Amino acid sequence: MKMSSEKKKIFGVILSFLLVFSMSVPVMAEDENYPRYLDDAGLLSSSQAQKLEKKLDKISKEHHCDVVIAVANTTNGQDIESFTEDFYDSMGYGQGEKKSGIMLMVSMKERQWNMCTTGDAIDAFTDAGLDYIGETFITYLSDEKYNKAFTTFARLSDKFLNQAEKGKPYDLGHMPKGSVSPFWIFGDLAIGILIALIWGNVKKAKLKSVKKQVAAQEYTKPGSLRLTMNSDRFVNRTVTTRVIQNNNSNSSGGGSSVHNGSSGTSHGGKSGSF
Repeated sequence: MKMSSEKKKIFGVILSFLLVFSMSVPVMAEDENYPRYLDDAGLLSSSQAQKLEKKLDKISKEHHCDVVIAVANTTNGQDIESFTEDFYDSMGYGQGEKKSGIMLMVSMKERQWNMCTTGDAIDAFTDAGLDYIGETFITYLSDEKYNKAFTTFARLSDKFLNQAEKGKPYDLGHMPKGSVSPFWIFGDLAIGILIALIWGNVKKAKLKSVKKQVAAQEYTKPGSLRLTMNSDRFVNRTVTTRVIQNNNSNSSGGGSSVHNGSSGTSHGGKSGSF
Protein backbone atom coordinates (compact mmCIF):
# COMPACT_ATOMS: atom_id res chain seq x y z
CA MET A 1 0.00 0.00 0.00
CA LYS A 2 1.37 3.41 -0.94
CA MET A 3 1.73 6.01 1.77
CA SER A 4 -0.05 9.33 1.16
CA SER A 5 2.02 12.51 0.81
CA GLU A 6 0.75 13.86 4.15
CA LYS A 7 1.59 10.58 5.89
CA LYS A 8 5.09 10.73 4.41
CA LYS A 9 5.54 14.25 5.75
CA ILE A 10 4.44 13.41 9.27
CA PHE A 11 6.52 10.21 9.20
CA GLY A 12 9.57 12.26 8.23
CA VAL A 13 8.99 14.66 11.11
CA ILE A 14 8.59 11.76 13.55
CA LEU A 15 11.89 10.28 12.39
CA SER A 16 13.51 13.69 12.92
CA PHE A 17 12.19 13.86 16.49
CA LEU A 18 13.28 10.29 17.22
CA LEU A 19 16.77 10.97 15.90
CA VAL A 20 17.17 13.94 18.23
CA PHE A 21 15.79 12.25 21.32
CA SER A 22 17.45 8.87 20.79
CA MET A 23 20.73 10.59 21.64
CA SER A 24 19.47 12.28 24.82
CA VAL A 25 16.58 10.27 26.28
CA PRO A 26 17.07 6.94 28.09
CA VAL A 27 15.46 3.82 26.69
CA MET A 28 11.85 3.57 27.94
CA ALA A 29 9.79 0.55 28.84
CA GLU A 30 7.42 -0.78 26.19
CA ASP A 31 4.39 0.53 28.04
CA GLU A 32 5.80 4.07 28.29
CA ASN A 33 4.96 6.84 25.82
CA TYR A 34 7.50 9.00 24.06
CA PRO A 35 8.76 12.07 25.97
CA ARG A 36 6.05 14.57 26.78
CA TYR A 37 8.30 17.44 25.74
CA LEU A 38 9.86 17.21 22.29
CA ASP A 39 11.82 20.12 20.81
CA ASP A 40 13.15 19.83 17.28
CA ALA A 41 14.14 23.52 17.29
CA GLY A 42 16.09 23.64 20.56
CA LEU A 43 14.08 26.48 22.09
CA LEU A 44 14.84 25.59 25.72
CA SER A 45 18.07 24.90 27.55
CA SER A 46 18.74 21.37 28.73
CA SER A 47 17.84 22.22 32.33
CA GLN A 48 14.64 24.02 31.28
CA ALA A 49 13.58 21.09 29.10
CA GLN A 50 14.20 18.53 31.86
CA LYS A 51 12.28 20.58 34.42
CA LEU A 52 9.36 21.09 32.03
CA GLU A 53 9.20 17.42 31.10
CA LYS A 54 9.12 16.39 34.76
CA LYS A 55 6.23 18.80 35.30
CA LEU A 56 4.34 17.41 32.29
CA ASP A 57 4.95 13.83 33.48
CA LYS A 58 3.65 14.67 36.95
CA ILE A 59 0.48 16.32 35.61
CA SER A 60 -0.13 13.48 33.15
CA LYS A 61 0.18 10.75 35.77
CA GLU A 62 -1.95 12.57 38.35
CA HIS A 63 -4.85 13.08 35.95
CA HIS A 64 -4.44 9.96 33.78
CA CYS A 65 -4.35 12.28 30.78
CA ASP A 66 -1.26 12.99 28.68
CA VAL A 67 -0.19 16.65 28.58
CA VAL A 68 2.36 17.02 25.78
CA ILE A 69 4.29 19.89 24.18
CA ALA A 70 6.08 19.45 20.85
CA VAL A 71 8.08 21.95 18.80
CA ALA A 72 8.66 21.29 15.09
CA ASN A 73 10.85 23.24 12.69
CA THR A 74 8.15 23.04 10.02
CA THR A 75 4.92 21.24 9.11
CA ASN A 76 6.24 20.73 5.57
CA GLY A 77 3.18 22.37 4.05
CA GLN A 78 0.59 20.43 6.05
CA ASP A 79 -2.01 22.46 7.96
CA ILE A 80 -1.15 22.75 11.64
CA GLU A 81 -4.34 21.07 12.89
CA SER A 82 -4.03 17.83 10.93
CA PHE A 83 -0.26 17.86 11.47
CA THR A 84 -0.74 17.89 15.25
CA GLU A 85 -3.46 15.24 15.21
CA ASP A 86 -1.44 12.90 12.99
CA PHE A 87 1.60 13.39 15.20
CA TYR A 88 -0.36 12.67 18.38
CA ASP A 89 -1.96 9.54 16.93
CA SER A 90 1.18 8.22 15.22
CA MET A 91 3.37 8.61 18.31
CA GLY A 92 0.86 6.69 20.43
CA TYR A 93 0.11 9.41 22.96
CA GLY A 94 -2.96 9.26 25.17
CA GLN A 95 -4.02 7.27 28.24
CA GLY A 96 -6.75 4.69 28.63
CA GLU A 97 -9.06 3.30 25.97
CA LYS A 98 -9.99 6.81 24.85
CA LYS A 99 -6.35 7.85 24.41
CA SER A 100 -7.04 10.91 26.58
CA GLY A 101 -4.63 13.80 26.28
CA ILE A 102 -3.89 17.33 25.13
CA MET A 103 -0.95 18.33 22.93
CA LEU A 104 0.42 21.79 22.19
CA MET A 105 2.27 21.81 18.87
CA VAL A 106 4.37 24.81 17.81
CA SER A 107 5.76 25.11 14.26
CA MET A 108 8.58 27.63 14.04
CA LYS A 109 8.78 28.20 10.27
CA GLU A 110 5.05 28.76 9.89
CA ARG A 111 4.82 30.64 13.22
CA GLN A 112 1.69 28.65 14.09
CA TRP A 113 0.46 26.67 17.09
CA ASN A 114 -2.27 24.12 17.71
CA MET A 115 -3.81 22.53 20.79
CA CYS A 116 -5.20 19.07 20.06
CA THR A 117 -7.49 17.31 22.56
CA THR A 118 -8.45 13.63 22.60
CA GLY A 119 -10.65 11.39 24.75
CA ASP A 120 -11.66 12.81 28.13
CA ALA A 121 -9.56 15.90 27.41
CA ILE A 122 -12.16 17.00 24.84
CA ASP A 123 -14.65 17.55 27.66
CA ALA A 124 -12.07 18.98 30.08
CA PHE A 125 -10.88 21.59 27.56
CA THR A 126 -13.96 23.22 26.01
CA ASP A 127 -13.78 25.60 23.05
CA ALA A 128 -14.02 28.57 25.41
CA GLY A 129 -11.41 27.01 27.67
CA LEU A 130 -8.97 26.54 24.80
CA ASP A 131 -9.55 30.17 23.80
CA TYR A 132 -8.68 31.22 27.35
CA ILE A 133 -5.50 29.12 27.48
CA GLY A 134 -4.37 30.29 24.03
CA GLU A 135 -4.91 33.96 24.84
CA THR A 136 -2.90 33.52 28.04
CA PHE A 137 0.26 31.93 26.62
CA ILE A 138 0.28 33.65 23.18
CA THR A 139 1.84 36.83 24.62
CA TYR A 140 4.88 34.91 25.85
CA LEU A 141 5.12 32.90 22.63
CA SER A 142 5.09 36.06 20.49
CA ASP A 143 7.78 37.63 22.70
CA GLU A 144 9.95 34.50 22.30
CA LYS A 145 9.64 33.74 26.01
CA TYR A 146 9.22 30.08 25.18
CA ASN A 147 9.86 28.62 28.62
CA LYS A 148 7.27 30.96 30.13
CA ALA A 149 4.78 30.09 27.38
CA PHE A 150 5.20 26.35 27.86
CA THR A 151 5.12 26.42 31.67
CA THR A 152 1.96 28.57 31.46
CA PHE A 153 0.35 25.98 29.19
CA ALA A 154 1.33 23.20 31.62
CA ARG A 155 0.03 25.11 34.65
CA LEU A 156 -3.33 25.88 33.01
CA SER A 157 -3.67 22.30 31.75
CA ASP A 158 -3.28 21.08 35.33
CA LYS A 159 -5.83 23.66 36.52
CA PHE A 160 -8.40 22.73 33.85
CA LEU A 161 -8.02 19.00 34.49
CA ASN A 162 -8.49 19.55 38.22
CA GLN A 163 -11.66 21.50 37.55
CA ALA A 164 -13.02 18.87 35.14
CA GLU A 165 -12.54 16.18 37.79
CA LYS A 166 -14.91 18.18 40.02
CA GLY A 167 -17.64 17.62 37.45
CA LYS A 168 -17.85 21.18 36.10
CA PRO A 169 -15.23 21.96 33.43
CA TYR A 170 -14.31 25.57 32.76
CA ASP A 171 -16.58 26.95 30.02
CA LEU A 172 -18.40 30.10 28.93
CA GLY A 173 -19.22 32.20 31.97
CA HIS A 174 -17.13 29.96 34.19
CA MET A 175 -13.39 30.62 33.83
CA PRO A 176 -10.45 30.79 36.25
CA LYS A 177 -10.41 34.00 38.29
CA GLY A 178 -7.49 36.34 38.84
CA SER A 179 -5.50 35.15 35.85
CA VAL A 180 -6.08 37.85 33.25
CA SER A 181 -3.30 38.12 30.68
CA PRO A 182 -0.94 41.10 31.33
CA PHE A 183 -1.29 42.01 27.63
CA TRP A 184 -4.96 42.89 28.06
CA ILE A 185 -4.42 44.67 31.37
CA PHE A 186 -1.81 47.07 29.96
CA GLY A 187 -3.61 47.30 26.62
CA ASP A 188 -6.90 48.36 28.19
CA LEU A 189 -5.09 50.79 30.49
CA ALA A 190 -3.33 52.43 27.53
CA ILE A 191 -6.58 52.69 25.60
CA GLY A 192 -8.31 54.30 28.58
CA ILE A 193 -5.55 56.90 28.96
CA LEU A 194 -5.59 57.65 25.23
CA ILE A 195 -9.36 58.15 25.21
CA ALA A 196 -9.11 60.47 28.23
CA LEU A 197 -6.41 62.60 26.57
CA ILE A 198 -8.32 62.91 23.30
CA TRP A 199 -11.56 63.79 25.07
CA GLY A 200 -9.78 66.36 27.26
CA ASN A 201 -8.18 68.06 24.25
CA VAL A 202 -11.50 68.18 22.43
CA LYS A 203 -13.21 69.80 25.42
CA LYS A 204 -10.35 72.26 25.81
CA ALA A 205 -10.48 73.27 22.14
CA LYS A 206 -14.21 73.94 22.33
CA LEU A 207 -13.70 76.41 25.19
CA LYS A 208 -11.35 78.62 23.18
CA SER A 209 -12.75 81.60 21.17
CA VAL A 210 -10.90 83.13 18.26
CA LYS A 211 -12.02 86.70 19.12
CA LYS A 212 -14.61 88.52 21.15
CA GLN A 213 -18.08 88.73 19.57
CA VAL A 214 -20.74 91.31 20.36
CA ALA A 215 -23.71 88.96 20.04
CA ALA A 216 -24.22 85.54 21.56
CA GLN A 217 -25.35 84.02 18.26
CA GLU A 218 -21.96 84.82 16.78
CA TYR A 219 -20.48 82.01 18.87
CA THR A 220 -22.36 79.33 16.94
CA LYS A 221 -22.98 78.55 13.29
CA PRO A 222 -26.60 78.59 12.15
CA GLY A 223 -28.17 75.17 12.67
CA SER A 224 -25.05 73.74 14.26
CA LEU A 225 -26.40 73.36 17.79
CA ARG A 226 -27.32 69.69 18.12
CA LEU A 227 -27.49 67.73 21.33
CA THR A 228 -26.37 64.22 20.54
CA MET A 229 -24.53 61.43 22.32
CA ASN A 230 -21.58 59.72 20.65
CA SER A 231 -19.49 57.09 22.41
CA ASP A 232 -16.29 55.60 20.98
CA ARG A 233 -15.40 52.50 22.94
CA PHE A 234 -12.27 51.27 21.12
CA VAL A 235 -9.26 53.10 19.75
CA ASN A 236 -6.70 51.36 17.49
CA ARG A 237 -7.82 47.89 18.55
CA THR A 238 -8.91 45.03 16.32
CA VAL A 239 -11.92 43.09 17.53
CA THR A 240 -12.27 39.54 16.23
CA THR A 241 -15.50 37.60 16.58
CA ARG A 242 -15.13 33.84 16.80
CA VAL A 243 -17.92 31.53 15.71
CA ILE A 244 -17.82 28.51 18.04
CA GLN A 245 -19.38 25.40 16.56
CA ASN A 246 -21.15 23.33 19.16
CA ASN A 247 -21.98 19.68 18.60
CA ASN A 248 -23.84 19.11 21.84
CA SER A 249 -27.18 20.25 23.19
CA ASN A 250 -25.76 22.76 25.64
CA SER A 251 -28.12 25.71 25.36
CA SER A 252 -25.53 28.16 26.64
CA GLY A 253 -23.45 27.79 23.47
CA GLY A 254 -20.50 26.26 25.33
CA GLY A 255 -19.02 22.78 25.11
CA SER A 256 -16.45 21.37 22.71
CA SER A 257 -16.33 21.05 18.94
CA VAL A 258 -15.31 17.57 17.79
CA HIS A 259 -14.17 16.17 14.44
CA ASN A 260 -12.45 13.02 13.19
CA GLY A 261 -8.79 13.06 12.24
CA SER A 262 -7.25 11.16 9.33
CA SER A 263 -6.85 8.09 11.55
CA GLY A 264 -10.53 8.13 12.48
CA THR A 265 -9.85 9.29 16.05
CA SER A 266 -12.05 12.08 17.41
CA HIS A 267 -10.26 15.31 18.31
CA GLY A 268 -11.07 18.78 19.57
CA GLY A 269 -8.71 21.69 19.35
CA LYS A 270 -7.71 25.28 18.71
CA SER A 271 -5.16 26.85 16.34
CA GLY A 272 -3.50 30.25 16.03
CA SER A 273 -0.44 32.22 14.92
CA PHE A 274 2.26 34.06 16.83
